[in-house]
Amino acid sequence: MIEIGTQYIDGCYVPVSLEDQSQAHANHKENQIVRAKLSVVRHPRSVKQLKLYWLSCALVAENEPHPALCDKDAVDFHTRVALEFYDHDKIMVKDNQTVLALKSIAFTNLNQPEMNDYMSKSMDLHAWWLGVSLRELTLEAERRIARYSR
Repeated sequence: MIEIGTQYIDGCYVPVSLEDQSQAHANHKENQIVRAKLSVVRHPRSVKQLKLYWLSCALVAENEPHPALCDKDAVDFHTRVALEFYDHDKIMVKDNQTVLALKSIAFTNLNQPEMNDYMSKSMDLHAWWLGVSLRELTLEAERRIARYSR
């Protein structure tokens, strides 16, 4: 028996992380019917997911020659701009110019489904910036997470 995190999306239970997906793939055949006991998780978003995001930003900063993407904070900023991740409650007009504030990804500002959507789009974008597959990027980031947590 294995225990993995899933999320109910569009009528399907989908593994929450690549680790959960890998664990399911290693223990079950494609299209195999499995019995599951489901319960609701009532805690904040995953710290691991946030670590994965910041390591992805760091990987882009280390490997992308563009000077605008020189550190993980710059990558985070440009990621939110590219994904139009705006805080619609903080839009101002000053001197006939529209000023858009970017939404924060802090635990207090996003719920789990919003963060999952942002993570999916941001990881795809980071992989595209690096010219690698999403799987390659995620595996490298997770490898670093494992190395740092020893």
